[in-house]
Amino acid sequence: MAVGALGALAALSGGGCGTRNIDGHSAADQIAASLASRYGGPAPPVSCPAKVPARLGQRFDCTAVLDGQPLTVTVTVTTTSGDIRPALDSAVVVVADADRTLAAGVGRQLGQPATVTCDAAHRLLVEAPGQSFDCTASVGGTSRALHVKVTDTSGRVTYTLAPPPAK
Repeated sequence: MAVGALGALAALSGGGCGTRNIDGHSAADQIAASLASRYGGPAPPVSCPAKVPARLGQRFDCTAVLDGQPLTVTVTVTTTSGDIRPALDSAVVVVADADRTLAAGVGRQLGQPATVTCDAAHRLLVEAPGQSFDCTASVGGTSRALHVKVTDTSGRVTYTLAPPPAK
């Protein structure tokens, strides 16, 4: 299970005396549209600094709110023409995809079909590398805790399946 980086975007505004700036509102709108396209649902609220110099390599942070969870997007200016490259500082995990992917892994591990339920309250989980979340695996009529750890901003995870309950 992995997520990719957002694509390159352009958000330039003119300024006085030949100064070129990144238009924060335009950058926020483009990031919101890209997040909505990538993860489904409506465009999330995104806020960016109002003006950032369009200097090659300049970085600034924007904040999005996905499914009620804050997500920092670090933006790098890639050209003096105002092209920008946003990168997520955390993984965005689509819960339904996590359920399916983890169920397949647990099923392979135990040699029998499994179902996994992660977070029923959210459609998306925003988790920084090193953070964990818990799920429940059901195997052969028995429920077991499944501890899932996010390993990188691409959404790769490792998991630990709790032993079956004592009989």
